[in-house]
Amino acid sequence: MVKLCTPAIIYLIFSFTQILIDTFKGLYNTAMVKIIVMVMVTYLLQILCDRGLNIVSWIIVFVPFILMTVIVTMILYIFGLDAATGMAKYKCKDSKYNTINIDKQGNINIYDPYYNSKHDPVYFKYPNIVVPKPPPHPIVYQEKPMPQPIPQPIPQPMLPPQNYSSSPMFQ
Repeated sequence: MVKLCTPAIIYLIFSFTQILIDTFKGLYNTAMVKIIVMVMVTYLLQILCDRGLNIVSWIIVFVPFILMTVIVTMILYIFGLDAATGMAKYKCKDSKYNTINIDKQGNINIYDPYYNSKHDPVYFKYPNIVVPKPPPHPIVYQEKPMPQPIPQPIPQPMLPPQNYSSSPMFQ
């Protein structure tokens, strides 16, 4: 029986769990490659432990989990998602007016004081509900058109005179 150190055992358990999941999903090639990688990394972790580098072995085991936590937290924050429900947070703390609300039925209500239903009606086009782009609000600054450049004449290449030749024979 091979005696494995704790980081190697933890890595072995996590890898074996992934291999079982891949096998049940029918991803046999992926499972085979993961078995090979699992054996190699477990052996590497055991060598590190045998040489007294237990801390390095622990770091190799836990860095992926730490990175996953940091990356997931950043993505949830950037996209404004609630970590518990996975739904978008509709409340805007910086806005004077909170224009997006969710009613009791779960409908998303967006308040736009400049919306004109006669000018831009909402319509249903299977499978979507289409809300036309509203005209720009008077408060919103519109982009100024870029000035058109004045066309410049295209410079003609410098040609040698017609009666001139660089050959001494023709001079």
